Amino acid sequence: LDGGYTRFKLKANGDPTTDARRINAVTERLAAEGRPEDFSVRIDANTGWETAERAMRALGAVEHAEYVEYVEQPVAPDATADLRHLRRESGLPVFADESIHDLGDVRELTAEPAAVSGACLKLAKTGSIREWLTMAELAADAGRPVTPISAFDTSLGAALTLHLCATVPRLSVGAELIPDMVTEDPATEPLDTGPEMAVPDGPGIGVELPDELFD
Repeated sequence: LDGGYTRFKLKANGDPTTDARRINAVTERLAAEGRPEDFSVRIDANTGWETAERAMRALGAVEHAEYVEYVEQPVAPDATADLRHLRRESGLPVFADESIHDLGDVRELTAEPAAVSGACLKLAKTGSIREWLTMAELAADAGRPVTPISAFDTSLGAALTLHLCATVPRLSVGAELIPDMVTEDPATEPLDTGPEMAVPDGPGIGVELPDELFD
């Protein structure tokens, strides 16, 4: 908050009781700060709750649920029925991450009755810019926003994801660009991160590399 951020991400650890306690600590703080339209948190379980029943134990105990933007991958990657159940019964938006790798996954999860409220897309998983964009467009056609994610990446990956953000028809409230979680970023000037980031406007994707990389 002190750094100007208004959208946050909280990792769940897989234990419904302690997770609910941690989520409530965050939502209570955000509720004291302002309105849900101005502050929110997304909860990423990374498949840790495994089943809809365990996920409902955690989500059913959440206070100030209006400050939860969405719940990310609460169950196992192949538990499509559980995703659909949670989206219907929890009252919270549900996004997929580990369940999505290609265009077929987006088609399956967004087909009515949709199993998800949105999708998290990572270029490292989709494998190509064309595939990533097609997946984002398909999600948008189904009325589902996407969250672009560039984690464990360099300034190159984060900058490319920023360019992709500028082309997506329907976005969630924030992308996740984290180029400082790896050592030895090859960029001459590493990409600056912050609450708001502009699309680089230099040559190529806007990130310069030292000449010695090409010797």
